[in-house]
Amino acid sequence: FMNFVMYAALVFFVAGLTSNRIITHILSVGLFLFLVVSFDMGIVEDLRIGYGFVPGIEDFSEISSYGIFQTSANWFFLLWTSLAITLIMAGIWLWKRGSDKKWRHRLSLKNVQLAHTSKLAMVGCIGVFFFLMSFITKNVYDNGNFVPEDEQERLDAEYEYKYKYLEAYPQPKYANVDLEIDLFPSERKATYEAEILLANALDIDTLFLNWKDFVVITSLRLNQQELKPVKEDEDQNLTAYLIPKEAKGDSLLSVSIEGKKQYVGFVQGDFQGDLTRVGSFASVREFLPVIGYDSDHELSENRTREAVGLTRLSSRMAEMGDPLAQTQDFHAPDAGMVTGSITISTEAGQIPFAAGTLVGKEEGGGRPTATYRIDRPSVFNWHLGSSNYALVQSVASGLDYTLFHKREHSFNIDLYRDAMDKGISHMQKQFGANAVPDKLQVLEIHRWQDPFYTFANTLVISEKEGWVADTKGLQEKAYLYLKIGSGLASLWIQDNIQVANVQGAEMLAVGLPEAIGLQFVERVFGEEAVRLLTKKKMEQYGKDRNNEPNVEPPLLYSDGADYLEINKGATALHGLIAEIGSERFISILLEWTEANKGQKATFKSLYEQMINGLSATSRQKCVKKFETMESELI
Repeated sequence: FMNFVMYAALVFFVAGLTSNRIITHILSVGLFLFLVVSFDMGIVEDLRIGYGFVPGIEDFSEISSYGIFQTSANWFFLLWTSLAITLIMAGIWLWKRGSDKKWRHRLSLKNVQLAHTSKLAMVGCIGVFFFLMSFITKNVYDNGNFVPEDEQERLDAEYEYKYKYLEAYPQPKYANVDLEIDLFPSERKATYEAEILLANALDIDTLFLNWKDFVVITSLRLNQQELKPVKEDEDQNLTAYLIPKEAKGDSLLSVSIEGKKQYVGFVQGDFQGDLTRVGSFASVREFLPVIGYDSDHELSENRTREAVGLTRLSSRMAEMGDPLAQTQDFHAPDAGMVTGSITISTEAGQIPFAAGTLVGKEEGGGRPTATYRIDRPSVFNWHLGSSNYALVQSVASGLDYTLFHKREHSFNIDLYRDAMDKGISHMQKQFGANAVPDKLQVLEIHRWQDPFYTFANTLVISEKEGWVADTKGLQEKAYLYLKIGSGLASLWIQDNIQVANVQGAEMLAVGLPEAIGLQFVERVFGEEAVRLLTKKKMEQYGKDRNNEPNVEPPLLYSDGADYLEINKGATALHGLIAEIGSERFISILLEWTEANKGQKATFKSLYEQMINGLSATSRQKCVKKFETMESELI
């Protein structure tokens, strides 16, 4: 409502300035359209010139409220309020009364339409406006909380220019991580210590580490020897350390890190959801470095790449025959299968969580602490966080699991429990008694990050994906079961299949578990539920495909487009499973998994095994669906 009041103040000022109703309408509507269209299309990003705009107004989370946006919005609102008051007073001052009032009389200090005290107040409001503008500039822009898109693209292009050679430069890989981290959500801060073992298979002389913004490393030791950086690129957050000669031949390097991460100031658009006051959720990579070349810096849209002088990409991912990418894990190219532990503490009133199996918890000094272990080698996509959760503990097929949810979001807890019970039973029947790990966690997180995550013993589902949904309809209920079923399948795949970092990787990591989830839904609800879900998937695929910035690849060569594998890919795989039969598919998948144990696998090799034995007609259909773009509809 107050935003509308501010816009009314602006219109009032324009009316006083022009003294013409038609010109006032044209100028005001034109300005409003410019603001809305320019911000919506990204032409203008800086809220300091978006009169009446405040951060986060459309990003309310029931778990985290407005998060850091609340502070930002308050200051921006004060900024625009001071300007709105100025505009109202200026409008009164300039308002034309009578037919003969000329501009020099309207602008005169002697103009009594605005009292002298009000004129002084107007000057004071202008002063407040400029003070707040300076204050906001310091806290949002000077502190690094906002980087314009053009500047970020320039930095990413510069990173690729300067460090692309590191992609082929030998570097050690994560093998074991023991992390102790203390969260201080009210301060948006974390302090931590990490003991890391790096597999050092080659004679490496320099260690290149990429850090996230706002991370400060106070100590870094290798084999208990303090390392000093030989190169620091502050713009790119990259630091290089010389490895001592005596350590070069070691098969394992022991690295100790002490550091902290703390956000300062406030934000315009970045959620900073990894360290928010309630509902923090973060990858461990928010605190630990990416080793070697960080491909997340690469610009993936060809139009953008050309604009900054980079070559066009034929694919967002390495081709299947790429010898280096074939040896890398899709989830973390700088890691093998990793073991370790996470000990995490947080502030009173919140419950900490992390990847792995909970082995202990305690409370001391008003701070709850939990210890998690990852004993079975796992892909290094671990996450952690804390919130004011309510817990629901249950047992299914002899396995313990816990639901972490917002206390007020208990609407669909019974459905989640039923989905877990049936999902665990389904996975055990399909893949054996050990298909699902004990002590699973299902977590509800805020809406600001991706909707789904799976990692060591943990399924994560955003608050907007079923926790408060009306599940009376078949499609809505089936969707909830789909996400549980695909999540359990994803955990199985992460435990049993090492996905090579090449084209088609997300068909294994995303499309395959989603297809298995559709199988689960079909068993629980029947074919009609699957038809509704696949129809929705293809509608979403068609919608998002129109925004594809590059050329969409065939499914066999998919390269990580967010919309492709989970929608078209999963639907096509579900159709192929139906073609070969569910039992035969499970047999093929288990046989293929066993044959690829201990090595990086590709979707192409599984696909070829799945279509082996199909009739010529069926194979031709698969070629159209997976190997070409001839068939647009599944």
